[in-house]
Amino acid sequence: MDTFEAIHKRQSIRKFMDIPVPFDSVAQILRAGMDAPSPGNLHNYKIVLVQEEGTIKKLAEAALQQYWIETAKVIIVLCDEPEKIERHYSKRGKDLYSIQGCAAMAENMLVSACALGLASCWVGAFEEDMVKRVLNIPDNIRVQAILPIGYPNEAVPRPQRPDIDKVVFVESYGRKFDMDEATGYWSGIFEKKIKKAKKTVEKKVEKEGEELKKGFMYFLRNIKKKLNKLFQR
Repeated sequence: MDTFEAIHKRQSIRKFMDIPVPFDSVAQILRAGMDAPSPGNLHNYKIVLVQEEGTIKKLAEAALQQYWIETAKVIIVLCDEPEKIERHYSKRGKDLYSIQGCAAMAENMLVSACALGLASCWVGAFEEDMVKRVLNIPDNIRVQAILPIGYPNEAVPRPQRPDIDKVVFVESYGRKFDMDEATGYWSGIFEKKIKKAKKTVEKKVEKEGEELKKGFMYFLRNIKKKLNKLFQR
């Protein structure tokens, strides 16, 4: 499953099969989360991995009695150390950057789980102090998200997404986005860049030979295919 397919197929699943999740899949999900952008490259996150059934039940209780969480085979509790990032970026780092970093990690984990045939749901409703007591999390660590992981045992309808022209503006807030206009605009820019690049290659070909030209033309064909596929969506 490629990246775009995983993004589009990802759904919030709240019912899981009674099948263990291979640890190598869990490791891949964790690595995907850790590969997300980190504010200032500080990596101020902490992760608690939970597999014990008894602990999972306690977390379901702490998550405002969301007992569907008990069907998950693995729970990833994503935390951060706000003081670490606050030392570098003051209040904005604590109140915003640390949250953004953990959000990026959570999304990477959700998408990677989907790509592996697994499912999850981003749980933000929980009693933080209770979660801390269950997992012995220190006071200076903040709980950001709970991610139950498992094999999906339900099919849910895809929620309606807003039309792109309702939420995307061009150049300034409120300036309406028009797909046909934007497509023509960017296509024009792309064509200009292609022509400029061709001239550059032609000059290099004289020095470096025909193989360079073949490689570049192959690159252009692939780019055009991807653009056509994108604009046809």
